[in-house]
Amino acid sequence: RWHRRMSEAFTEIYIKRQFRTKIHGLRMLDGRVLGNYPLDTADSTNLACNVPKTEQKYPELTLQLRALGCSELQVKEGRCAVLKHAIESVTPPTIEQWINSAAQAA
Repeated sequence: RWHRRMSEAFTEIYIKRQFRTKIHGLRMLDGRVLGNYPLDTADSTNLACNVPKTEQKYPELTLQLRALGCSELQVKEGRCAVLKHAIESVTPPTIEQWINSAAQAA
């Protein structure tokens, strides 16, 4: 439902009205979002929320860091670095790429 509404919004902005405005994604640094929509900028609470949750979120990452002999501070620093890299490795589509993929899906 959420993805449908996002697609409707971007269709209205970029296809129906042909705006070329830049869109900011508030709390949208999840790769499943960032990689699917032509966001010019985005922010998130992802790292602040998930880095301290060493046992609940991505426990396999915590286990690997502890197996390397990392202190608890180093575990958090390592988790932060890995999660940051995962976010930064996702490239959102350009407006043109999004329009083309939306046209193909229709």
